[in-house]
Amino acid sequence: MRSAATALALCLLAAAPLKHSVMVSTNVILSSASSMRVSKDEAWNGPMTWDQVIARARSAGFDARLAELDALNAQSQAAQARSALSPQITLSGTAMNSTLVQLGMPNARQTYASLNANLPLFAPQTWASVSGAQADAYAAQAQALAQMGDSTLVALQIYDRAALAAAIAEDREASLRDEQAHLVNTQERVQTGKSARYVLFRDRAALASAEQALADAQAQRDEALNDLALSLDLAMTSRIVVALPAPQALTVDANTLHARAVAQRPELQATQRALTAQHDRLRAAEAAYMPSVSVGAQTYTGTSSPPLGNTGSQVALTATLPLIDGGLRSAQIQQAKIAVARAELLYERARLSVERDVDNALREYDAARAQLSAATAGLQDAQAQLRIAQLRERAGKAIELETLDALASQAAARENQSRAVARYDDALAAIHRAVGDYTLPLPKGVQP
Repeated sequence: MRSAATALALCLLAAAPLKHSVMVSTNVILSSASSMRVSKDEAWNGPMTWDQVIARARSAGFDARLAELDALNAQSQAAQARSALSPQITLSGTAMNSTLVQLGMPNARQTYASLNANLPLFAPQTWASVSGAQADAYAAQAQALAQMGDSTLVALQIYDRAALAAAIAEDREASLRDEQAHLVNTQERVQTGKSARYVLFRDRAALASAEQALADAQAQRDEALNDLALSLDLAMTSRIVVALPAPQALTVDANTLHARAVAQRPELQATQRALTAQHDRLRAAEAAYMPSVSVGAQTYTGTSSPPLGNTGSQVALTATLPLIDGGLRSAQIQQAKIAVARAELLYERARLSVERDVDNALREYDAARAQLSAATAGLQDAQAQLRIAQLRERAGKAIELETLDALASQAAARENQSRAVARYDDALAAIHRAVGDYTLPLPKGVQP
């Protein structure tokens, strides 16, 4: 894996508290994604690495930008809730010219401006509601980060699929060259009378089959590259060059990965914040039995005819205590307790899901590593068998069919090797996502 991907997986240890982790993640989605805007129909021509896919998916991909908007919306909702704790000041004006004389009222003219202010002094229910709204905002931001991590993994999987298709196309080009060289050799043997003419038809059929296999691989490569361009919001005219990253060994143990996942995974942070929000709502429901106190002030200035005074002011202290509500508050408390119990279950399920994701990713990594080892050994054996078959054919101790079979075995072994590398890289990407690495700040120097 490349430098930044390795740094994310092997060097970043998430030992920070959960609250700090949420704030860092929030900064990632608000600063990293918003600071890397892309123009419409931007094209990418040239090589693209894993690091660039990660950076591009997190900053310019459709899912990442939608997640950014969700996070911004959550912040706005929290700010809206906090406004209830701040002074509320309004300015109003009145202009009146009354010429309707009735009940002894004279003609009147008034022009006044009024300034009104209100401030809650003791509002436990509002305080708890605001705290719950803030927790909801953090939960929404964490969910947006989870969406970013998922979209990054999907982009990497598409990249690996495209790189695998490109590698298979290269393997089949090599196989095609081998078939062409073998056909030339067969033609020479037929001309010299060392082989029967019918062998030419068989070799030509094998060459046609290799050409068709190459065309199929090239089509799959181009289709995967189009999918990659779409996932990264790049123009369909882009000419992206991809390559399977060289396999890198994972040097972090399972316990460390589990600890990092618990500290970093935004899904777990989201459910914990949601649980906090439900506890706040329970406090708000219980605070409905407590009084609330607010202070209000008003001042006015203006003129009137007949004169009613030019200026004036008043201050009022208001205390409210609900007495009888027909069981409304007790029902709200019961609903809040049920919501807390539900949030606790969701948090426990999320915690177990995080552990499950890490275990499954590690199990897939072990299987992919075994497949890579087997594919490497299989390729080495196929290459050796081909050399032996070619030597036997030249020495006249084997028929041409043995060489054809050896060529087919080598072609299959090459593709198996490429598929094993792609599976290995996908397994590493899944580990990154399982521990929440794709929601951390990007290393310096990594640009989309």
